[in-house]
Amino acid sequence: MNRQLFRVGISAACSWVVMGCATRTVIQRLPIPGHPTKEVVIAQLKSGGETWYRVETPDGSYTKEWVKATDTTPEEIRKNCRVEYDGGTLRVLGPRPQDEYDIGGYRID
Repeated sequence: MNRQLFRVGISAACSWVVMGCATRTVIQRLPIPGHPTKEVVIAQLKSGGETWYRVETPDGSYTKEWVKATDTTPEEIRKNCRVEYDGGTLRVLGPRPQDEYDIGGYRID
């Protein structure tokens, strides 16, 4: 009985680990103009059968979901994404016009 419960517990734990943990892959690192040591990272996350992309900034903040994987590919991101910075607004231009992401009041120290 105890052995059977142990197996069920191990099986449930393995399922939770596989379904509950997100894997992160860096798709592209975009240097911020005028700040060569700072970059914006476009990362692909996978969890529970779903895939999405997020924007990660140099200060450690990130978007929850920027673009769904069903809407674009890593190749499109590498080819078409760029970053603009005017000293106050950090702008990530995505693979499509509707994927533009602005962070107003952004300061780089």
